[in-house]
Amino acid sequence: MHRIPAAFLIALTCVCARAQDFARPKQLTKDLDVSVVPQMRKDKWGYANDKGKFVIKPVFDAAEEFKTYQSSDGAPFECALVKSGGKWGVLRRDATYYVEPVLDTVLLRHDNDFAIFVKNGRYGLLRFDDMSFDPFVIPAVYARIDTLTQYGGYFLRSATHSGYCDEFGRTVVKVTYRKLEESGQFLKATSDAGLCGLLSLSNEEILPTKFRSIEEGPDNRYLVVESSDGRYGCYSNTGEEVIPPMLESPPVNELKFKALPGARVEFRQNAFPHEFYSFEKHGDEYLLRFVLPITSLGCAFAGHTEIVSVTLPDCIMQYNPFEFKNCTSLMSVGLLPGITDLPEGMFSGCISLIDVDLPEGVRRIPDRFFENCESLEQVQLPSGVNAVGAGAFRGCSYLEEIHTRALIYELGEDSFRDCLRLSTLPRLTELRSLGARAFMNCTLLEKFDVPEGITAIAPDTFRGCDNLEEISFSRNLSTIGEGAFKGCYMLRSIELPESLVNLEKMALCNTGLTEVYLTDSVQVIGERALEIISLQSASLDSKFKSAAKFIFGSAFPEITWRSDYEPEAEPELLPEAVPEAEPEIDLEIPEE
Repeated sequence: MHRIPAAFLIALTCVCARAQDFARPKQLTKDLDVSVVPQMRKDKWGYANDKGKFVIKPVFDAAEEFKTYQSSDGAPFECALVKSGGKWGVLRRDATYYVEPVLDTVLLRHDNDFAIFVKNGRYGLLRFDDMSFDPFVIPAVYARIDTLTQYGGYFLRSATHSGYCDEFGRTVVKVTYRKLEESGQFLKATSDAGLCGLLSLSNEEILPTKFRSIEEGPDNRYLVVESSDGRYGCYSNTGEEVIPPMLESPPVNELKFKALPGARVEFRQNAFPHEFYSFEKHGDEYLLRFVLPITSLGCAFAGHTEIVSVTLPDCIMQYNPFEFKNCTSLMSVGLLPGITDLPEGMFSGCISLIDVDLPEGVRRIPDRFFENCESLEQVQLPSGVNAVGAGAFRGCSYLEEIHTRALIYELGEDSFRDCLRLSTLPRLTELRSLGARAFMNCTLLEKFDVPEGITAIAPDTFRGCDNLEEISFSRNLSTIGEGAFKGCYMLRSIELPESLVNLEKMALCNTGLTEVYLTDSVQVIGERALEIISLQSASLDSKFKSAAKFIFGSAFPEITWRSDYEPEAEPELLPEAVPEAEPEIDLEIPEE
């Protein structure tokens, strides 16, 4: 007779005891079609029919209702969660176990045939399919499994990383990302470096993992990204770049503006670069919402005489030439601080404009930028401005002052022409270029000091400045252009520099000068250059004596002719009539 070791008997007894830790259910009737519900008797739960008769013996600590699932062969499959011995299992309708009570928890989803379960503190995935060889699609190996809220599938979480499996339990994204979460129709994946990207549910890369953050825009119509250096940009939902990451704050897809009371606002078709999907009116205020954030207005507002003010979204990346041209009711626009490259004629013809803050960083006021902005009274130029373009402030008839700490090197043609009330100018000591007609018809301008960097005063520069009283010239000035001071009636005294070479046609015509002294350096005097009715005396080189009528026109001052030169015969008034034997005289010839 063989003796069995005591240790083996003890071990076998423990195994049998563990096997009997959960109850063994019993079907009390062969009728499986009858409807049953959980019912308690003597602290134990079973399943009874509608008459209260137990169909499945009450042996469970807890029991939930039977649910109908579908097996892989299409047949209906009824099962219920039951608890025995402190563990959960899955009971078939015939009172046999689909999964014995060995699970800590079972988290059911009733919209599919899968459930998340916990066993010994680890998570797995269970499939309700009576035809399956193994009900555990994913074994209990994960620290956590989460269900996607919007789409089918599950996040698989280890202690440090995450992955994704589809609704059938097939692994799609391996557990390699530090973090994986839903982001609209995509998965937002975060790398070990802390940077995130976007994946499709089929593991296609929508955005690479190089961004500090990725968020859905309003109405989930686009994606807002933050780059590793803290700049913001925008992508479409298909991963196409709309705005490169260069903005200081997240972009929005809204544009606000205000119109005149009772006005009707309509935009031409395709006026904006991006289509707007909502156009709301609240009193006199309007709100445009776009499918994507707009980076440019596309001159959509040009010619809209009913627009009063516009609030630009910070996602605007550039302005267009003549952006608001002839918006005759426009009073204010807040320009964005990040855009310093301003276009030509942006506010041309905005006759009601009274307030525009130019951003720091602007280096040049473009051509025709404020042309005919008749209501503009004063302007603060950014400290970095070094040039004012052609016609930039032309026709700003109420402009009185220009304020700036900037060192301006260039004033273009017609830059301040017809600024009838302009009396205070910025510091122009570093000026190198002064364009024609720059101050023409600035009728309240009283004083101007020509900087040392100016060697020529262009034609008509101060023409019509009838209150100009004081002008000082640089020591390097060589030319006073045609009509440069014509009509400056209050200009009664000047000291022309010894560097002056050319005094062109009508340069000082109709000024208020009473005396003129031209140094011997002057070589060219144009027609009627000194036609000054108030002129009482003039002193100039005698080489110009033969052309006195040509130079003085209808003026008859007392003239002092310097040097010993005397002509042999009375010359014609035109320079070409001077005898060849005489010293050469450079004079401008009047047009026929």
